[in-house]
Amino acid sequence: MNQRIVDALLLAVALVYLAGCSNQPAPVSAPTWEPEAVAERAMTTLDTNSDGQLSTTELDAAPGLKYCEDQLDTNGDGQLSREEIVARITLYRDMDVGLRQFNCLVALDGSPLGDAEVKLVPESFMGDVIELATGKSSGSGKVRLDIGGQPVPTVRIGMYRVEVTSPSTQIPARYNTQTTLGIEIAPITNRKQSGGVVFQLTSD
Repeated sequence: MNQRIVDALLLAVALVYLAGCSNQPAPVSAPTWEPEAVAERAMTTLDTNSDGQLSTTELDAAPGLKYCEDQLDTNGDGQLSREEIVARITLYRDMDVGLRQFNCLVALDGSPLGDAEVKLVPESFMGDVIELATGKSSGSGKVRLDIGGQPVPTVRIGMYRVEVTSPSTQIPARYNTQTTLGIEIAPITNRKQSGGVVFQLTSD
């Protein structure tokens, strides 16, 4: 084959490839994290006795933060300090993760709960840099959480309150309007999630 024809074909293939690449979705930037500001909001909201520490009882008001209490409590005193929260949010910033996939299972009284809506509601001290994520459970109880607008279901890194509702099953308020469920979507593997995340609800 004439070399000029070969060169022309190679150029055409390259142009098609580049055109295809240009149609790919742009990478999603990570939120602009301000660790000191997040920690300040958390302490102002949750430190009800103003001792500069968040006890396990105080953390009941923020189940997303309580979920990862043992991860953040680096000195092992059973409480969280401003500095420990700053360190965790600094990790978020330094890892620079835009989005992560997150699946979970929902069960009620030991059986998979289908047709349930699960919401990941950002803890208020997270600020407005992360979005609500939602998903609906399949018959097997599996849920794929999603913020929407992405090629695949994904969520933001952060700490969340978890709310579970169902159009056909009565679910106690402690799992929705007065939820005690929380989760952290971390930029690194969370040892608590190594076997998968299962929200085990009970009706009594």
